[in-house]
Amino acid sequence: MLFLLALSLLFSGQSGSAQFELSAGGGLHKGDPAAALGVAFDASTEQISFGLSAPFTFTLGDQGPAFVEREWDTPTDYAHTIRYLTWRSRTRFMKVGLRIGETHNTTLALGGLVSHTNALLFLDTPHTGAQLGLSHDNIDAFLFLSDFVEPANGGGTFTVRFSPGLLFGGSFFRDPQMPLHMAAPTGEMNVDNNLGERTPSSTQNLWALSLHGGVEPTSWLTLTGELLTLDPTRGKSYGGLIHARAAYYGDRLTLKGVLSAGGGGAHFLPFFVGPFYLLQREEAREGEGETLQEFLEHSRSINTGFSMSAQLSFALTKQSELSLSGAFLRNRLGDTALLQGTLILSRRLTVAAYGALQGNERGVFSFEGRLALPKGWFVWLRAKRLFAISPGSDYYTPTSQLLTGVGYRHSSGEQWD
Repeated sequence: MLFLLALSLLFSGQSGSAQFELSAGGGLHKGDPAAALGVAFDASTEQISFGLSAPFTFTLGDQGPAFVEREWDTPTDYAHTIRYLTWRSRTRFMKVGLRIGETHNTTLALGGLVSHTNALLFLDTPHTGAQLGLSHDNIDAFLFLSDFVEPANGGGTFTVRFSPGLLFGGSFFRDPQMPLHMAAPTGEMNVDNNLGERTPSSTQNLWALSLHGGVEPTSWLTLTGELLTLDPTRGKSYGGLIHARAAYYGDRLTLKGVLSAGGGGAHFLPFFVGPFYLLQREEAREGEGETLQEFLEHSRSINTGFSMSAQLSFALTKQSELSLSGAFLRNRLGDTALLQGTLILSRRLTVAAYGALQGNERGVFSFEGRLALPKGWFVWLRAKRLFAISPGSDYYTPTSQLLTGVGYRHSSGEQWD
């Protein structure tokens, strides 16, 4: 349905272009020798652009090639063929933007509730998220789902700006299947070895809410206070944060930075939905066996935390750009650091990298690189260290993938009306 909608918009009287590519290569998948094949299609018009890709991985053993079925065994896996889909529209009353695809880094408002959360922690089941942005005069709104096919969780935020320099808004986050207990009363873990996923023995519908208000004394500085709760019915789940945001917009350089600090009751956690949330909701700390809800329930002390983040975008030339962003978060779950970057050099070289580390226990990274060669050929490299459940295991462990190869890309010079 979504693909048909994209095609209808794409060919609805707008000029555009399209590209088709094939790729092949090899390397390692979870430590085993592997071969990889891929097919991709990209198209764009003035309002919409989308890219589809279908990767196929085969491990190479003594019994011959074996297809990696876990890449294609859930609806989420099929949805992941949508590498990106963006649509923008501007009317007399509102600007609208829709994006579907991979995302390592989603933040609501200034991050007190949802801060740099990553939906791409699992190698076997990478989630394809959806984001919707709305803007009308002095009102801005943003909504997201971690997975648009099976929306395990998602949230949104809005901000209203008043004259002179005042703002007010709110955010929410919902996890309809927040794990309460992972193990059954017998102590056993329910694991689907075919899908490589764990199923909690009990869940709850979690709603987390926040309200924020502040001032913008200058065009580059925003000071905000935020009241948050992870459970509106429980007083010890409330907390507060103070945020300071600065921004600089130049002709070629953009700089942004945010500092946040605060605390709350024994069952409160600042930056609740962080980079490792999809793991922490099942096991708050590595090796301790408690879900995030159990961890907060057993807490008896006041909780505090702080974070800082920065973002840089620099236009090297008209066709070359460097973007970097980083963040550091501290709360009772430990210190978390992340770094993300993208480099585009004259459409010849494209590099995208992401890395996140929590203490000495959890770490993930991903790297995608492509070098364009003459006559439509290109060289590609993909490296990942993410989490997966090994056969016969009942917990997530780090695993890796390293693949490289060559490909051919055909661009259509035709313009349709």
